Amino acid sequence: MGYTATFAKQPQEPTSYNYQRGKELVNNDNYEEGISVLQKELSDNPKNGYAYAVLSNAYAVRTEIGNALSAADNALKYLPKKASYERARVCYVKAWAYTYIDDTIPALTYYTEAIRYEPKTADWYFFRGRFYNSMKNYDLALADMQKAVNLEPNSAEWYSSLGQTYLFMKCYADALTAFEKADKLNSNYESLAARADMEMRLGKYEDAAKHIIASLVDNSFNPNAINLLQNLNPALRRLLLTELNIKQRAEPSNPDWIICEVYVHYDAKDYEKMLQKIHRLSDLIPVQYLKYMETKAYFSMGDWEKALDCINAIIADDSTDVSSLQQRAEVYLRMDSTEQMFRDLNTIIEKDPTNAAYYNDRGHAYLFSGQYQKAIEDYDMAIALEPQPYLNYMRGRCYWETGDTLAARPDFEKATKGNDAFACFALHFMGQDSLATHLMDSIVVADSLAHEELYNAACLYALQSRTEDAFRLLTQALEYNNARYAYARRDIDFRNIHGARFDSLLAVYEARVRERILRLDSTTQDAVQTERVVEVPFSVANGVTTVKCSINGLPLTFVFDTGASDVSISQTEASFMYKNGYLSKKDIVGNSAYITADGSISIGTNIILQKIDFGGLELKAVRASVVGNQRAPLLLGQSILQRLGKIEIDNQRQVLKITTK
Repeated sequence: MGYTATFAKQPQEPTSYNYQRGKELVNNDNYEEGISVLQKELSDNPKNGYAYAVLSNAYAVRTEIGNALSAADNALKYLPKKASYERARVCYVKAWAYTYIDDTIPALTYYTEAIRYEPKTADWYFFRGRFYNSMKNYDLALADMQKAVNLEPNSAEWYSSLGQTYLFMKCYADALTAFEKADKLNSNYESLAARADMEMRLGKYEDAAKHIIASLVDNSFNPNAINLLQNLNPALRRLLLTELNIKQRAEPSNPDWIICEVYVHYDAKDYEKMLQKIHRLSDLIPVQYLKYMETKAYFSMGDWEKALDCINAIIADDSTDVSSLQQRAEVYLRMDSTEQMFRDLNTIIEKDPTNAAYYNDRGHAYLFSGQYQKAIEDYDMAIALEPQPYLNYMRGRCYWETGDTLAARPDFEKATKGNDAFACFALHFMGQDSLATHLMDSIVVADSLAHEELYNAACLYALQSRTEDAFRLLTQALEYNNARYAYARRDIDFRNIHGARFDSLLAVYEARVRERILRLDSTTQDAVQTERVVEVPFSVANGVTTVKCSINGLPLTFVFDTGASDVSISQTEASFMYKNGYLSKKDIVGNSAYITADGSISIGTNIILQKIDFGGLELKAVRASVVGNQRAPLLLGQSILQRLGKIEIDNQRQVLKITTK
């Protein structure tokens, strides 16, 4: 439920045990038991309006709309006239319930009633303002948000909501002022990201870059800031790359800043640099996540074979990963591997039969394969599970392909409510090409940085048999995303322009993709050709293999364990290093990290060994755990040494042969 404030004690409240206990349970989110206790209270005291009020809130949270409205009616019937807060609260519950079922007239009535009961409470203006925003009645929303701010001028939440309303109105300077005020009152990653968003829109790129980075410092994976790393202006992209580079130099063992740079290169479609950065993460993040990012890069650049290899590695490690099966099906679609694609799509639905997105994916595949009846059945399921206008378009298109235009029309009419590319396509099939073109033009203009909608515009013009416009926009779309040629080849929207010219256009971009792949492979091969073999002596005593090394300049000996996957260091060595300046506080990481008063580092703490030197080789930023094993002051596993390259053990000569670059 949108508003979850608990029920405060009112002067005239009943003191009966069941009422007080039921309210306590509801306030503590124990709705099922709370409802049961409150029903007992109402059985004993059927005119307890306060009990009905709490009960209406509990039902609303559980989205039992009928029960919530019924309890709210009884609350308003029995509550004392002077119980203004309770009456306002119940009116809000009714307003929310009517909003939930899209009955907007009574919803607005009860939002207004809540204000009538409590005209000096900012919450009720905020809720009505939010409702007006949802109805795109921004002038009235603005008046309510300003009233909320006036009533509570120290509320960061109200200023943030005021900023959102200005944003909806495209009044970016006013929105920035409101977000700055919210950030001043309560600075956090959300307020910083909101400021940055407005600064981007106003062309204040230096400020935007500063606040994006500050938002990421506060929460490195917050979606508010991560989303701002998309559709970047080139000037802002350069500023962000500089800021991220500074962060990486300051925190070389922190993978978050490298990951953020990966996002920026992905946005720029610079997949070579994206892959370079991903490979820098190989020792800093789990392999599963690394492979996921590699998949994203290879898929986006059109290297289906490497994308498939990465996905297969992920699935081999975790066969329950449905999202990877979904991604593999996408790869198979572009590789024209239809049998394998449907095998994965069927498996996905078997694993998760209640996810509308998976039925949409398979329905889409059936549509492209000409299996329209099967596609319709999947879209029936998707719409039943999660009604969306674009799903209605897809089902309508399937009906259209079968010649059942009467069945298609109701779906197309519903699809027009989406105000997106699918709405444009639906308008075309309904014979309203002028409206379809007008809407599509506005969508393309709004997408002037991402250029993703150029492809959809090309689809529309192809459907309209506007051949020259279709080729012009398809060419532009492929310029921005070369790899899309593979999807376009199977896209039924382009049937009207199929032929030698269409095939020749796709062949140009397929060749570009192959050239890029070969160039990247050549770069990789050049790196391989510069490899060298380094021999590092080791000693064996009592079955233990040891190698001389230095850690941050301190001479030590590490135990080489072929079966170990982690690095560990004894508590004695770690404490000595810290007390003598070989470790600093910034090297102590992890949730369990702490140092005792005498400077000792506790067992279980994670530390970063900034540099390990041995045999002329160097490992940087190695994470190690502090253990109590004094027999192995420092233990390195083979998997850690493999960061340097291929490892071979020559027991006869007692050397480690490391093939490195």
